[in-house]
Amino acid sequence: NYDTVFEDMVSSSSQHQCNFYIYDPTLAATRSQAELDRWRKTLPKNYHLRELAITGDPSVKQLQFGSAYGGGVRSYPATTLEEALRANGHSSATMLKIDIDGFELELLRSAPWSRLRFGLVLFEVHPIQHAASRADYELKFQAAHEAFGLLELAGYRMYSAEPVYVNAGGAGAWEVAFIHRDWSPRTGFSAPPCRGNV
Repeated sequence: NYDTVFEDMVSSSSQHQCNFYIYDPTLAATRSQAELDRWRKTLPKNYHLRELAITGDPSVKQLQFGSAYGGGVRSYPATTLEEALRANGHSSATMLKIDIDGFELELLRSAPWSRLRFGLVLFEVHPIQHAASRADYELKFQAAHEAFGLLELAGYRMYSAEPVYVNAGGAGAWEVAFIHRDWSPRTGFSAPPCRGNV
């Protein structure tokens, strides 16, 4: 929704040396194409906007979902994480930040994590926000743990889980962060990790 606070903070911390690839097919639908075009011109040169949805399933070329801003269900062009990396000329990336308002688990369950190489994977999960009942909440929470297990099997380790509180209603979501066991902030994936005793 035209919010680059996270990207701005990371870009500033890295002396603007990183490239950011922003995937969001809904920007023209939430405002207008003219406003999107104006906003795109204000983005720093190291920000690259792609009007595509991200999916884990290579057979899915279109995703359908409703807009939180009205307008009913729409169909949006989609690409996979693997295709996105390749299209941007990369085989790995330092960080993947996912913020897709409740669809994170679908992506986490369908992406081929054993073939994806991200140093850090950051996302928010919404087990309560979309649960219709206590039983539904427990199923969604179990689904989150299963999705986390897929990341762990692929070599990612959770290093942070922080509740996001919704007014006085308690934690409505969780900010979660994983790091790949073979990645280092200093060397990336370029040097083998230390496997012996330290």
